[in-house]
Amino acid sequence: MSCCDQSTARVPSTDVSRRSVLKGAAVVASVLPGADPAVALGPAQASALLTDFLAPAQEVETRVLAAREVGPGRGYVELQRRYRVAGTQNVRVQVLLLGYRLDSGGWSLVEFRVVR
Repeated sequence: MSCCDQSTARVPSTDVSRRSVLKGAAVVASVLPGADPAVALGPAQASALLTDFLAPAQEVETRVLAAREVGPGRGYVELQRRYRVAGTQNVRVQVLLLGYRLDSGGWSLVEFRVVR
């Protein structure tokens, strides 16, 4: 399976799940609001950081905007996330970029970035 085939990207259709996003991840560099962008994290730390990032929100919709292999063994998936902050009815939109690398075990997530 390609990391970057839009029809098979490992992203749930209506929920950004940290388990699905981090499946197979060895080390994740994250660029989240309030997180140190220079630090690569192991799967447990990345999962905790992502849980804290997603916890105050109710997911409305997650769409795959693009999925491409950008070089030998490198690919990315661009997502549009629509969510509500807990306790409100306002829907906010974020664009997320997931970077993948091909290794002996298949495609692994190596970067999770909030781009807007």
